[in-house]
Amino acid sequence: MLVFKRPHVPPWQLLLINNVRSAEVDRAYRTAAAGAIDALAETLRAHVQHPKVLRQALYALGAMVVCRYPPADVTLPQKLHAAQAAQAVAAAMRTDITQQDLQTAAASAIEGITQNNNGGVGAAIAQQFLDAGVGEVLIEALTASTAHGTARFTLKALTALAHHGGSAAQLMSAVAAAAIMAAVGKLCTRGGTLSAVFVCLSVLSAAMWAIAALATKAPAESARFYAAGACQAVVRAVQLFKDVHRRSSWFWQHPGLEALAALAAAAEAHSQDMALSLVQAGACEVATAVLNAVLLVPLSDAGYRMLTSALQAICTLSADASAAARLSAAGAREAVASAIPRCREGDDAAARAAQLALHRLAAGAANAASERGSWRSKHR
Repeated sequence: MLVFKRPHVPPWQLLLINNVRSAEVDRAYRTAAAGAIDALAETLRAHVQHPKVLRQALYALGAMVVCRYPPADVTLPQKLHAAQAAQAVAAAMRTDITQQDLQTAAASAIEGITQNNNGGVGAAIAQQFLDAGVGEVLIEALTASTAHGTARFTLKALTALAHHGGSAAQLMSAVAAAAIMAAVGKLCTRGGTLSAVFVCLSVLSAAMWAIAALATKAPAESARFYAAGACQAVVRAVQLFKDVHRRSSWFWQHPGLEALAALAAAAEAHSQDMALSLVQAGACEVATAVLNAVLLVPLSDAGYRMLTSALQAICTLSADASAAARLSAAGAREAVASAIPRCREGDDAAARAAQLALHRLAAGAANAASERGSWRSKHR
């Protein structure tokens, strides 16, 4: 007869975990000041053989140090550093990289702690995680993920880290692009094509946000996405999300468009090959189609963001003459002109992108007309 021995966890640690997970923000900060961060980090170190305890402690740590209301606790990075919390989180993750519930808890804590502490606090925390090797472990966890929820939280954690300072470049050097695209291929497709099944869309959405963050913060490294096949996947994702929007009006987010705009901007500055790959994948046509679709509906906050992203994507794509020709053929000039009055007042980014896009498209059309006239005169 098998006898399963429950791990011994001191009552004060269980009480701390349960209390912190349900505490109000002010109470959580009082607990933190009393040394709870140290206690939770010690719990992670002391119970590496007990996944359930690790999961509870990770969720507790994430819930406790998230800044839900300003101002941020400027002493939080020092508290985390003193407790060696980042190292404890990394060690907990490494106990079993294939344990999906454990990796979900860790990724949720990392994302919450980093993303919800803005400014210098978030940047300092992100750097602690990276210095502890958390970026590499997240990529390993993403590669090993078999559950859609685990992959989604892991991608969200990578996105949160990428938003701060030089974190994106460090993550890109750690094969993040290849891992993200492998996860898309494994968890977001059915029969070789991107799937609109909800669990697949949830991972695809998180992957697109990760691509957008990494390409925006580390544009010089974005050619790694081109090498991993991201250009084709992003264009297909934009089309898929556009179809989902048409069927489900509640789903007003467009991470694929954000990723397309970010890759196009990075390609314009750093990679002609990636720019060509986006054009060949149909980026010009799909960006124009999305802009036309946005113009047909009343705009919410998310709708205005989509409008800006579509204009920025068209603007950056139009820097290339061949892309400008394809955009014009798709009706981008008319769409951009119609979008200018719809831009939100004070949204300088959208207005600048629209004006520059019109200028580039007009110049491209003039050059094309000149070339046609020159060809005709030569062949008379």
